[in-house]
Amino acid sequence: MTSHTRRVLELGVGLGLALTLVLTALADWHQRTAARVRADTIRLHILANSDTWDDQLLKLQVRDAVLAAIPEAVTRADTPQQAAAALQTALPALQNAADNALHRAHSAQTARLRLERFAFAARDYGGFALPGGFVDEGEYVENAAIREMREETALSVCLLGVLGVYSRPDRDPRRHTMTVVFAGVPRDPGALQAGDDAGSAFWCDPENLPSPMCFDHPGIITDFLAWRRGTRSLAPVSTDWLKTPEGSANTAFLETRACGGTSRPDC
Repeated sequence: MTSHTRRVLELGVGLGLALTLVLTALADWHQRTAARVRADTIRLHILANSDTWDDQLLKLQVRDAVLAAIPEAVTRADTPQQAAAALQTALPALQNAADNALHRAHSAQTARLRLERFAFAARDYGGFALPGGFVDEGEYVENAAIREMREETALSVCLLGVLGVYSRPDRDPRRHTMTVVFAGVPRDPGALQAGDDAGSAFWCDPENLPSPMCFDHPGIITDFLAWRRGTRSLAPVSTDWLKTPEGSANTAFLETRACGGTSRPDC
């Protein structure tokens, strides 16, 4: 189990690489992984009363409280069976943690915890997508973009600038997300390898995309092509981030390139 806390307004980070795009296939991997996960994983699944922002925020507060209350006997268990037994013992304490979270939120709602066997299906979006993910609490969005690229494609990338911010409410069927898309270059293009939640990863000519593309990524790629043609500009990355070690390394890498660190499409 992991207890990474995500920002309440989750910022998706996609990265369109200069000149070509790296895409990830989302279809088959999800089904294979779901079967494997069902066999040996204990999943914390919290259901909110509705999809409203208030109920979703409350859900995150309860989730964080329950995760914080999980005893070490669960996280250090050698087998799923041992972890399940430890969870069963800890259920009263976990229930108390959820109740306290609701009380702190001044909510009249109630929570009920139970440990049960449940076959959950993988959600299959059936297509291809730009790599991306969510920003961890306390993390620069630039660092999140670099981290997600490494986790999903094994590529170490250098950011050139912000291609755009995409926030149409229906752009993602899972929830309302806002995505910050960066243009960048890989330090070693040959290192490309699918990882994390990507079924496969491959370089693709943005003028000849596979089908179908997921979410609003076709529109993002259209904007990428406009930048590549010189009819759209990149916004700069955060000045504060450039002062961090990661930002300084980003600048140093750009300065060693033939284009002298510019964000021209022909760089």
